[in-house]
Amino acid sequence: MQKKGTIMNTKEILDSLIREFAGKNADTVSLEGKNLVDDLGYDSLNLMQLIAEIEEKFDISMDDDVLIDSFDNYNSLLECVLKLTETT
Repeated sequence: MQKKGTIMNTKEILDSLIREFAGKNADTVSLEGKNLVDDLGYDSLNLMQLIAEIEEKFDISMDDDVLIDSFDNYNSLLECVLKLTETT
């Protein structure tokens, strides 16, 4: 089980990465419940860059099935990253 500080650190890092690659101005909006494509303007290139950065930053590997299930919204992606970092 992850400690609260670890979860907050993971969330802060993920938030920063998502904002970095967002196509629209995501600096001022809450990411909770946002769809990366519809709400934040991600395209396929942004998504691939984000995946690569997440895998590198957290030293995890996300398989295609996980990615398909996780990229519909921010909350799903955060949950996925937390789960994968917990098991590594």
